[in-house]
Amino acid sequence: MLSGQFIKIPGGTKKELEYEEINQLKKDILWIFDENGADLHHAFVPGHSFTIPYWQYMTLHKDVDWVDEEVKFSIAGAMIVTLCMVVEYIDIVGGDQSIFSTTPLAEVLDYTRNFEPADENLHFLKNLLIAGLTIATGITKEDLWKNEPLEGLEIDAFYEKLRQVRERFILPYYQSKLT
Repeated sequence: MLSGQFIKIPGGTKKELEYEEINQLKKDILWIFDENGADLHHAFVPGHSFTIPYWQYMTLHKDVDWVDEEVKFSIAGAMIVTLCMVVEYIDIVGGDQSIFSTTPLAEVLDYTRNFEPADENLHFLKNLLIAGLTIATGITKEDLWKNEPLEGLEIDAFYEKLRQVRERFILPYYQSKLT
């Protein structure tokens, strides 16, 4: 059954989403919040379970011209899942560089750059994703062969900003469910 929600695919086409797709997205977001929310800089994203192209959900829309809280949650959540995938990718020692499967990082970066955030928090996530994806695209085969953690000002700044995701998104989500 169609949900009345859709994502925009490059080239201008729309993909209408079934309720099952929206429900799976929400389940994945909440799993990430539960499992990684307190320690995003060591995010674990099991590639065999997380197979949706989450970055495409940045383009999530409804058949109306306004963004409701559920759509904003889905967009932010999809961005946070994608962020966790980036963390998994750039963790050379313990991570998984195949987490994006066959999708080139440049495609994920293009989706992110083309995303038009509806508010300051989504703008924060966009910039953080761009920073992480830029680090990820700079990883070389030599970096992988060394099998050592990445170092430098860019990665330190990325991880420092990543800590804000818990405070700005994950904790407020759970607090809203308790009131």
